Amino acid sequence: MIKYLGTPNREEPVKLPSKSQVGIFGILLIIALALSIKNYDSFQLGTYMDDSSYVVLAQSIALSDDYGLINVPGQPQPTRYPFGFPLLLSPFAELFPDNPNLMKLASLLATLLNASLLFVGWPYLSQNKSYWWGLIIAALYLTSPLVVSHTRMVMSEPAFTTFILAALILTEKYLSKDGNKPTKSLILGGIAAFALFIRTLGIALWIAIVIRVLLTLPINKSLKILGYMFGGGIAVVLIVIILTPVAIPDLVPVEYVDQFQDPISWGQTQIETSLVPRFLSAFTEYTKQHLRDTITPVGGGKRELEFGKRLGVDNLPLLTGLFIGILILLGSFSFLSKQGYRQPYICSRYYISVRYYFGPGVVNVSCTLSSHFYTTIFYLAFCSL
Repeated sequence: MIKYLGTPNREEPVKLPSKSQVGIFGILLIIALALSIKNYDSFQLGTYMDDSSYVVLAQSIALSDDYGLINVPGQPQPTRYPFGFPLLLSPFAELFPDNPNLMKLASLLATLLNASLLFVGWPYLSQNKSYWWGLIIAALYLTSPLVVSHTRMVMSEPAFTTFILAALILTEKYLSKDGNKPTKSLILGGIAAFALFIRTLGIALWIAIVIRVLLTLPINKSLKILGYMFGGGIAVVLIVIILTPVAIPDLVPVEYVDQFQDPISWGQTQIETSLVPRFLSAFTEYTKQHLRDTITPVGGGKRELEFGKRLGVDNLPLLTGLFIGILILLGSFSFLSKQGYRQPYICSRYYISVRYYFGPGVVNVSCTLSSHFYTTIFYLAFCSL
């Protein structure tokens, strides 16, 4: 049974974190900076096709009259990448055209901002938890090897996480205090739209917000708020089209759609073409390996494998991965039974479903288990504690 949420309690204003909590969080940020700066140049720009494409697309927005891959002769080539992240990078391309490595700073800044949103916005993400829980989740996020590695790359995951978290937090904040103010809904729609145009998987955020609003408010008020949200999203898109080289055809990721339907023709021969086998394959791959990587910053490698063999267990990493995956699942169901269909639950469920449709071999591990994925996983795993 879907639990009707009702309007959030207006009688309980969110308190500010204590000085000690702020101090501890400041230390966490310093640690995160140290982890990122150490071997900061270890990742060479252009190692992945994605990062080099983002750089070229940012340069096309800042320096060209057309949006696209301008690194080849003739007209700019169309791209499957949405305009959001290149647009965020375009100031670096404009100010430092000869030093594209500085674009890495966008990922580092977004990561620090994400941790801040997790900490400060925790009462809105889980109203039954204190800021101490926000500190725990932020610490896990900042010390994750995958998160640290993303701070050294020009990849869209950290920035996408920023807009996802901001939208989730603002939805709860506006529903509790400012549900009648159209300006707030317009702003929220703009943020959610930008998330969608950073990564197409931002559709999961829209689904989460729509369901949350419909289950919280009367239908007439819900439709009014959602209407203003869609209006805010359309306004953001129109502003981008008017002020930048981005055109209407650039809004639709046709290449991604083709890849979903026919992965073999795109070189993804390891991906099942049928939906059910693809889903099951991804579920197995994520459960036995990737989920444990999101929760524990250590383990899962050769040392654990050798240690397991000494104990007579041939595949200890697989067993620990399954154990952690089960804990996450239990935390998810516990969260659902306690608080109903709140946004982080809905958003993560739709995101995971889409990722399973992708299949485990579509992108590399660091992209597959990117930061926007395991912030929601962290949240679900610890809700039952």
